[in-house]
Amino acid sequence: MGAGNMIVLRLLPFLIIFSSLSLAQTAEELNISQSEMMQIETRINSLSVDELNERKAFLLSEVKELEAEQQETQNPSRNKEISSNLNLNFAELELIEQLLILIVPTLIIDDITDDRSPNPDITGPKITILGDNPATVELGSTYTDAGATADGGETVSSTSNVDTTTVGTYSVTYSASDASGNTSEATRTVNVIDTIAPVITILGENPVTIEEGFTYTDAGATASDASGSATISTSGTVDTSIPGTYTITYTATDPSNNSSEASRTVIVKERDDQGGGGTGTGTGTGTGTGTGTGTGT
Repeated sequence: MGAGNMIVLRLLPFLIIFSSLSLAQTAEELNISQSEMMQIETRINSLSVDELNERKAFLLSEVKELEAEQQETQNPSRNKEISSNLNLNFAELELIEQLLILIVPTLIIDDITDDRSPNPDITGPKITILGDNPATVELGSTYTDAGATADGGETVSSTSNVDTTTVGTYSVTYSASDASGNTSEATRTVNVIDTIAPVITILGENPVTIEEGFTYTDAGATASDASGSATISTSGTVDTSIPGTYTITYTATDPSNNSSEASRTVIVKERDDQGGGGTGTGTGTGTGTGTGTGTGT
């Protein structure tokens, strides 16, 4: 119930006495019956200050319209009806004015009294976020929230959408309500970042040795990363026709552009099955005998 209604209720006994004393005089002046005056009294005594002012504005507007019509009408019957309605409106306006004269000063006093009353609690609890804000957590790790407190000791609840399996910006929202039903909120920003490069695992032997002239097939490498997605590339060549030491380099990169490298050493050794040749000299002695005959002339 509004203040205006409360004022009318407090003044109602006095208003009834006051209006009853003035009913006869007003009715006589405006040629209105006592029953009509009682109907007006009953109607306006139930109105608040705002409603009385609204009723007054309506009646004044209606009076203006009736007076304009009265000047133009040539119908005696209608003219008599307009005069009767104007008298009723004037009577009601008179009583409304009397009521407002009595009510408004009391309303002012009531407002002053209200101003001295304690102010209502319309402020929510003050929430203090503990720890860092914004907070940072590494991709793939576990996020543990530091929580928050309320200045009046109220219970603080929280909701979170933090997902440490995906790089991004998330939030934790804290809420607290006091005994007056006032609610306040505060928010912590949580950034999930990836600063760790992929881990490369070289497959097969390292170093590896191969003989000259043989074909070299690299065993490759793999990469693991918290993002679950890392690309790996290979650089370097091995020329097995030329003995020597060669290097194969593996580079892995994740979606956050963190990269790492690892290398394999490949040794091409000279073949050990090559052929060879040589030269040499030698001496020896021997004897022999023989006989024979012959003739001649």
